[in-house]
Amino acid sequence: SQKMMSREWQPLQHVLVLQAVIVFGAQCGVSASAGRGNTLRPRSDHGQPEVVVASVVPHGALTTENSSLRMPSFLSSHMVLQRGGATVWGWAAAGTHVTVTVRDELGAPITSATATASETGVGDWRVEVSLPARVNSSVTVAAPGEPTITLQDIAWGDVFLCSGQSNMEYFVADSFNGDAERDMSDHPNLRMLNLADDPMKTGVATDCKSKAPYIWAASAPNTLSPRDSLNKPSGFGERYPSAVCWFAARDLLLAQPAVPIGIITAAKSGSAIQLWMPKEAMLDGTPAAFGGNGSCGGAISPPARAAASPRNSTCPGEDLELSGPYFRGMIAPLTPMRLTAVWWYQGEENDHSNDPCPGPAWYRCLFPAMIKYWRTAFNLPDLPFFYVLLAAGHTAVMREAQVAGAGAIAHTAFASALDLGAAADEFLVPGHPPRKQEVGRRVSLLVRGIIYQEAVDFLGPRVIAENVTVTETTGDAAGVSQTTVMIPFDPGTNGNLHMNSTGGFPAGCQSSSNSSASPVELVDLDAPLAPGANPKVIKTMSWTMNPSTNVLTAVLPGWQSIGGHVEVRFLYDNDPTCAVYNGLKSGPDSVYSSTPHLGLVAQTWRGNITVGPHRDL
Repeated sequence: SQKMMSREWQPLQHVLVLQAVIVFGAQCGVSASAGRGNTLRPRSDHGQPEVVVASVVPHGALTTENSSLRMPSFLSSHMVLQRGGATVWGWAAAGTHVTVTVRDELGAPITSATATASETGVGDWRVEVSLPARVNSSVTVAAPGEPTITLQDIAWGDVFLCSGQSNMEYFVADSFNGDAERDMSDHPNLRMLNLADDPMKTGVATDCKSKAPYIWAASAPNTLSPRDSLNKPSGFGERYPSAVCWFAARDLLLAQPAVPIGIITAAKSGSAIQLWMPKEAMLDGTPAAFGGNGSCGGAISPPARAAASPRNSTCPGEDLELSGPYFRGMIAPLTPMRLTAVWWYQGEENDHSNDPCPGPAWYRCLFPAMIKYWRTAFNLPDLPFFYVLLAAGHTAVMREAQVAGAGAIAHTAFASALDLGAAADEFLVPGHPPRKQEVGRRVSLLVRGIIYQEAVDFLGPRVIAENVTVTETTGDAAGVSQTTVMIPFDPGTNGNLHMNSTGGFPAGCQSSSNSSASPVELVDLDAPLAPGANPKVIKTMSWTMNPSTNVLTAVLPGWQSIGGHVEVRFLYDNDPTCAVYNGLKSGPDSVYSSTPHLGLVAQTWRGNITVGPHRDL
């Protein structure tokens, strides 16, 4: 259900280590007081730890009163630091020697490193610490003449940044079976940081706030937001954690219990991609077709011209200098942090087929440019960037733009949600399909298959474009013509190709005579088309999948092309009802079954085909 990493993929050994970090100069938010942070008291009557909210101090830095030694508030007790290579950073008086020590559960030193605060600017310092996966450690930060800062209950594992818009912000309790999922959410080694909506129109933040009554906390029923009531959606902005992020992390933890997982959610409902892209990224993401000189994140070679000026704005009426407020306010403060990967679920707000500013056509360039800019900001050029292909209800054109954009650069892959829509009576939050468990499962499979190099099924079927054929037959007794499409597949990381209904359409594949459900469509490229009109799309009438040959055959009786040139579309529907899957069991709801869920949905595809010669039946 996703595109493989392009170009050269080098195993990352689960970690990504940085030797230099970008420094930023502004600050915002509030934070926990040094040495106290957020604490988890012994378990309550409900068997879960009780969260105690620490006091806060201004200026958004972990510090003590009258101390120049300080750190970002989100470097906090209970957090997960990246195993194999983590950065601890902060600020101190110029020239101050700062020592970071990691201690075991008995307080004995494990490792330590010292850095000197810079003599210029804000006196920033940073220390690189490398440890394998472990729990029950503490981190002390000490400087001569300054109170020592202590972070308790620190785990070392894999850290993931989850970003995007409302389908990433959508929280666990509003998912299918959300109440039950929350009741079973006690995972001490799954730690969460849920960032508040805090854009910055100018400047760049060095700290950011939590939307939860804690900074970092272990997953438990009382650290996941409940729904307001059984019948009233809670909405966005104040609820946590992200469902897609949490379900993916939960599945990773269950697969490798010895590796703690940390998830950081920085998402904003209704945010278009340009809100996550500062000026430099927007310039690179604006190609010549849209008045710029961008390279689309290195995916293309820009034309030779003196300056890039994409209409001098991100869109009419918007100031290019003010683009990227969510990057500046919510992502920039995190950039010294080491990550395993970024998980991105966004695109709905840019899904405006008739609006090129910045609709799907522009998104093809903006998306890879954003990825490159983020990688540069984190100083991790090979940082894996896994994204979600938009769910049913959004256009096939936008999904195509996602893949065309990110797929043009290395170390990207997607988890498809195109089959994970919902019927009208299934939505808990309007416009947001609730099948987040399956989205999270597919994201976790990317990590396990690509980064962890596990032998898991993480690739769905893919059309072998060069072998697609279209033939036409004429001359039966009734004089009826027939067009036959044969689509061969690479089965991905599992065989057993078969058809299955998609989310919200339980009977979507039951009738081969129901043309509205067909996953195969044709467009006659030689048919006359009025100016401004969309081409006529014709669905095939019957279809069968041969699992022994991995070939899907679709038939359209009574139709022939005009000139023998057609566009074939597979699963290229805004709301597909029937899809091809691999695996022994598949479909959007089999995650709730006691039978192992193995299948992944096929990738969407379209291409131009020359019809084969006519022949008699």
